[in-house]
Amino acid sequence: MGSGGSHAGAATAGGSSSGAGTSGAGTSGAGTSGAGTSGAGTSGTGGAAAGTGGQAAVSYSSDFNLSESPISEGGVWTNVGLDWTKVVTASGRAYGTHSGGNYDDSYAHLSGFPPDVEVSTVIYLDPGISANYHEVEIWLRSADAAHNARGYECNLNYAGGYAEVVRWNGALGSFTYIGGGQGAGGGHAPANGSVFKARIQGNTITTYLDGVLLQTVDIGAVADKKVWTDGDPGMGFYNGDAGKYGFQSYAAVSLAR
Repeated sequence: MGSGGSHAGAATAGGSSSGAGTSGAGTSGAGTSGAGTSGAGTSGTGGAAAGTGGQAAVSYSSDFNLSESPISEGGVWTNVGLDWTKVVTASGRAYGTHSGGNYDDSYAHLSGFPPDVEVSTVIYLDPGISANYHEVEIWLRSADAAHNARGYECNLNYAGGYAEVVRWNGALGSFTYIGGGQGAGGGHAPANGSVFKARIQGNTITTYLDGVLLQTVDIGAVADKKVWTDGDPGMGFYNGDAGKYGFQSYAAVSLAR
């Protein structure tokens, strides 16, 4: 999301919310993420497996061994927002096309997941990266439409300056810092090959870097009490210095409540 301030907003994108705001129309659909195929290669595996309590666990993983612009992996990844930039893949990594300045982060999300998930990523970090507000982002409960993108962004600054949790409200530039607020979660710098993880269960988001807790956040502890209650996992990038900060792999799995 970068270094800007928060802006209140309540636009929804095909999802539902609870709290002081009005619930939007629709819920995230049932289904499973399938194996992605594109071009001459194959990247990504997913599907449903037997879970506990009669529920099927939904999962998807990818090591980004295709070159795609934007990322698709057979239609598994999508971004239909017209006001934001795209995620691309090349040389075994995913990264953004966003160049900084505006809040049009690059993003892509999966589909068919329940609201509670855990996402684990392996970071790519080029030692020659310039100094700036470079971020990788794990997205939780995300959904989008032409001029709406909403969900929870868990970001990580390339130098460990911050690891914020941000609620996207829908419209371009409308977002709300939650948890520790702007600049929270800093002090743990990633390295090439670091594991960045985020999970959401009920109203709690937790983020980790190489097994070290970054933040635990109550997503309901905001002034307007608005909580996104459905949506899918995804990824995003702010700036990134032309692919010098991204993900080498991504794995998402649903969690039982």
